[in-house]
Amino acid sequence: MFADASCTGIVLVLIALAVEQRYHGRMKKQFIPVNDLLAKTTLKEYVDHYGFQTEIKRAGQEERIQSPFPCEKCRGNGLSLSVNWPSGVFTSHCYHCSIRGRVTTLLYGMKYGKEPTTNPLKGGEFKDIAADIAEVSGYRSDEHRKPEASRREDCYDTSEIQSAIAQKRR
Repeated sequence: MFADASCTGIVLVLIALAVEQRYHGRMKKQFIPVNDLLAKTTLKEYVDHYGFQTEIKRAGQEERIQSPFPCEKCRGNGLSLSVNWPSGVFTSHCYHCSIRGRVTTLLYGMKYGKEPTTNPLKGGEFKDIAADIAEVSGYRSDEHRKPEASRREDCYDTSEIQSAIAQKRR
């Protein structure tokens, strides 16, 4: 019983160390601040980046464009999408498809000419569009990192300890 309790304690320490590693450097290196970067760019920059052929009409904070999604009724209706760039959302005025969502979904439609598998974007689809957003805005990953002095560098690699515990249990 005592051996099981000590193994459990070691496992809990390992989990705490793994969580500490995850949040003190490893995960933050791949973080792209999409909302901040979208605020620094315009819809026209992405239309040009993807080579999407459309007219952009501005009305207040909203801009109207042709739908990039594969709905034939949308494409025949001219400027059927309203994009509110500052709030990061778009809405279709087509009663047939009535697609709406976040601007990242719209950018996916411009790039691939189809709807994503999920709305809002997730996983690989989101990472793909986030990389495009970073490219268009000129983002460098070191801009948003903490200074080296404030980051913790004393995190441990727990893989050896985890394999030793697994060996003990066998």
